[in-house]
Amino acid sequence: MLAHFAALEGYRQGLPYATLSVYGFFFISGYALTVGWQGFYVPFLVKRFVRLWPMYAVALAIGSMLTGVDTPWHDFFWAPFRNRHTAFPQDPPVWSLYTEVYAGIAMPLIILSARNGWTAVVATLACLLMSGLQGDFVLAPFFIAGAFAATRIRFDVARLNGAIAQWLGKISYSLYLTHALTIVACKHASPVWWSLVSIPLAFLVAAAFQVLIEGPSIRFSRAAAKALIRVERVSRATLAQADLLKRPSNA
Repeated sequence: MLAHFAALEGYRQGLPYATLSVYGFFFISGYALTVGWQGFYVPFLVKRFVRLWPMYAVALAIGSMLTGVDTPWHDFFWAPFRNRHTAFPQDPPVWSLYTEVYAGIAMPLIILSARNGWTAVVATLACLLMSGLQGDFVLAPFFIAGAFAATRIRFDVARLNGAIAQWLGKISYSLYLTHALTIVACKHASPVWWSLVSIPLAFLVAAAFQVLIEGPSIRFSRAAAKALIRVERVSRATLAQADLLKRPSNA
C-alpha cells in the first residue's frame, strides 16, 4: 500500500521491496493452506474459490469503473493465466491473485513436494528449471517453502494475538484489493488533500468491504466445504462397503 502511495507521489525506489512483500504473502499462503489441508481436493477448491472470488470480482469491477478500462469477462475468472508482468490498470495488485489461484489448484503437488527436505529441494530446482519455459514457476518455491514450514513450525507470536494485529489480519485481503482503488479515487477527488486522507480512508474502506463482502464469502466458503466433505466421506464409505461386498468370502 505504501509503495503504491509512493508511486503516485512520484517515488518509485521502494517498489522492489513491495514486490518482495508479495513473495512473503505467497509463503504465508503456502503455510496457511497446508495447515488447513484436510485431504479433500474438490471441497478445498470450492472453498478457495468462494473465499477469494467475490472480493476479487467486486474490486476488479470497481477498478474498471474508476479507470474506464474494460475488463474481459474471462479475467473475472482468472483465465487465461496472467503472469506477474501483466499490468492491471484497473487494480494493480490483482495480478497476484492469478498466482494464488493456480497455486491452489496445484496444492496437492505442493504439499507432496514439502514432505521432507530432499523433496522440497528437488521440487524447488524443478520449478526453477521450468521457469525458463514459464517465468512464473519462479514463484512456486515460495509456496513450497511455506508448505515445508507448516509441517515443522507452529507460529504463535504473542504480539500478533493482540486486537490491533488481529483486526489488521482480518481486513488484510480486502485492504490488499481495495487500497489502490481508494488512493486513486482520493487523488482524483481531492488533488490537494488526497495524500493526507487516502491511507486512513483505505483502512476504513477495507473494513467496510470485509464486513459486507469478504466476511459473508468466508462463512459461505466454510459451509460449502463442510457440506462437500460430508458428501465425499459418505461416498468413500459407500464405495468401501461396496468393495467389501464384492470380495469373495473366506467361508
